[in-house]
Amino acid sequence: MYTRLFRLRSRLDASDYLLLASALVALGLIICDTLTYQMGVLDEYETSEKLSKVSGSSGSRCAHI
Repeated sequence: MYTRLFRLRSRLDASDYLLLASALVALGLIICDTLTYQMGVLDEYETSEKLSKVSGSSGSRCAHI
């Protein structure tokens, strides 16, 4: 993107904007995961039966698609 913007003096394409947006989403995910880990919420993680049923049924739907 540096080359396109500053060396070639051309505009960004739609794919460049998608790349920037995905980088921002990934950065936000890393920040939220880090804060959650630092709060200690992930230390005593226990799954519930209800949650495992939901994740199991959604996983089986995705496997068939």
